[in-house]
Amino acid sequence: FELLHFKREKGSTDEAVDAFYRKHVSSERESKWDHEDQERHKTMLHNVLNSIELPIVMKDTDNSMVGAWPSRVEELKEIKLVELPPSQVKLVLHDLYDTSEKEVIVDVKEAKA
Repeated sequence: FELLHFKREKGSTDEAVDAFYRKHVSSERESKWDHEDQERHKTMLHNVLNSIELPIVMKDTDNSMVGAWPSRVEELKEIKLVELPPSQVKLVLHDLYDTSEKEVIVDVKEAKA
């Protein structure tokens, strides 16, 4: 999510990738990579930014919440949707697999006994 934050803050994918790369890639690690490796890693970060995007949460005229792609926010404001400030939105990821409920596998031979 930090990479997406950098993109929103910096305004461009290139600047976001550079900022993220500078923050997280130590000079020691970078010195072990040749130019090709560095470019390959930056390309992967670009691909991540081009493939995923978190929607902006907006409030509809009936007070329901709507997720909108950042590129559509201005268009939706024209039809009276209101962008909620990040301080009013909490991102929660729900794990679809509850690890507390584990499947019990029973051997067929034991079950017949």
